Amino acid sequence: MTTIHDDLTNIRNQYEEIQSVKVSLALFGQPGAGKSSLINCLVGKNVAEVGTKNDITQEASSHEWNGLYLVDLPGYGTKMFPADTYLEKFDVLSFDFFLCVFSGTRLKEDDIDFFKKLREIGKYCLFVCNQVDRLWQEDRTLDEIKADIVNNIEEQVGIKEPIYFTSCRHKDGLDKLTEGIYDLLGDIDSAKQEMWAKSAKAYSQKSLEEKKRACEKFVAIAAGTSAVNGFNPVPGVDIAVDVGILVRLNKQLKDYYGLTDEGLKAIEMAVPTIAPIVKNLVQYVATDGVLFLLKKYAGMVAVQQFSKWIPLVGQIIAPSVGFGLTMAVGSACLNDCHKIAEAILQKELEKMNK
Repeated sequence: MTTIHDDLTNIRNQYEEIQSVKVSLALFGQPGAGKSSLINCLVGKNVAEVGTKNDITQEASSHEWNGLYLVDLPGYGTKMFPADTYLEKFDVLSFDFFLCVFSGTRLKEDDIDFFKKLREIGKYCLFVCNQVDRLWQEDRTLDEIKADIVNNIEEQVGIKEPIYFTSCRHKDGLDKLTEGIYDLLGDIDSAKQEMWAKSAKAYSQKSLEEKKRACEKFVAIAAGTSAVNGFNPVPGVDIAVDVGILVRLNKQLKDYYGLTDEGLKAIEMAVPTIAPIVKNLVQYVATDGVLFLLKKYAGMVAVQQFSKWIPLVGQIIAPSVGFGLTMAVGSACLNDCHKIAEAILQKELEKMNK
């Protein structure tokens, strides 16, 4: 028979496991192909310095953001980094997958060699033809140029691989690339796939929905932890919950959706109808706001609606009033984050299509 101790242990273990998940990806390829810009686009934040120099990378450059670990690797098989010591020096086996980033119509020989080595050791790699906005040949369409690139890569690496065509400048193709990475991680580890969905920038409605599903699971586990910890009773309500966990949860949701203070102000001005939702979100990430919301939802929560989370949080915790209350607050924050992100995505798509 399940006990409160069993449920509590299960919830805490899941919460710690979710918080510890890391998605590690390494980018390699020719200098000047825009790897730093691509890293920034994938996370939706300027974590990598972007410059105009095309110097050969002298060392690995790593960047972390919300469970994502992205590394720009130096050239493989060079005098400075010979092939026989490269895998060990840069701990290649530790990465979940790789992006081979190039511009132009063909790969360099060292990139081909490294891809083949990755394939030999069973590592996943996606090809990204970046800076697609610079592709031009007289009397040829872009589709014809792309078809040639696909054929060239197949000829060079000896196997037909999908090629993702992207432009960081115009944000072209990033929707297909981020969705492709999501699908790839599904073959590697479902927890890593969920972390990617939560933390990577969404460039399509499909990716936003994947983000929401992953965040719903995270909210349920965090809410269960908050309810069973019960450090502090909510003023005016005879229920004890861990308000600190809820505050951290709501801040994490805001980060997962890439909602900065500057971005919130901008969308509020661009879409005035979103202003009340933005105001709500500002409340959600402050302790006083969370306390207000807990009191607001007290007595209004139908606990039965959260019964679907029993497999995650346990037979005792899921039907409890404390869980229902904290779940309601976390879900309200998540829903508002999602609505704001949808409005921002719509504005971005409108800008791209002009």
